[in-house]
Amino acid sequence: MWPNSIMLIDEQNKEALSQLRQLNCQIKVLQDHLVNNFLDEQQIDQLRSLISRCNIISSESKKANERRLPHFDFKSAQINPSAILPFSPVTGEYNPIAPNIDVTFNQDSKILSATCIMGRLHEGPPGMVHGGIMSAAFDQLLAMCGTCNQLAGPTATLSIDFLKPTPLDTEIQFHCSIIKQENRKIFIEGESVVNGEITCKASGLFIHYQPSKK
Repeated sequence: MWPNSIMLIDEQNKEALSQLRQLNCQIKVLQDHLVNNFLDEQQIDQLRSLISRCNIISSESKKANERRLPHFDFKSAQINPSAILPFSPVTGEYNPIAPNIDVTFNQDSKILSATCIMGRLHEGPPGMVHGGIMSAAFDQLLAMCGTCNQLAGPTATLSIDFLKPTPLDTEIQFHCSIIKQENRKIFIEGESVVNGEITCKASGLFIHYQPSKK
């Protein structure tokens, strides 16, 4: 496993994290409105003023560039895969650009699964999820599968077969599993399924992290 920084979470910090999650959810809603709704000039001006004030407030932090949680928490992997990278742009609940992907890991089958519904914020072709978003999702989820199987490591190669367009506003199911291991090379595959049909298949090579010997 990669080195892990453990931060004790007291009750006060738990409440702050809960509020931070709610704040990120509200920002996601705002982003969705901005890409979906036709705003008039007055509405745009009001939003600009409010967001400018928000930027001032957030820049006044006395602990700039310091997070309430460590960015890597691999010890939480099997119980709560989403906690592995809490600030991930793909699965992080504390990152407002991340889609709402619900990730689970079955310790018996060793399969990592995920579900999500993506809207126009992640649109590529009309009515379809952007291919780059699907690629990012697979990159994250395949790596998470390795981590949950105690074989954490960075992506070496990633290949995506786009079999069908993945529609917006429809539940997407992801399934990922380890295919084989050759020393430090970990081969992981996954697929996305919508309404019983496979829309994408992914395969990746990951290099199992091993701390340097001193």
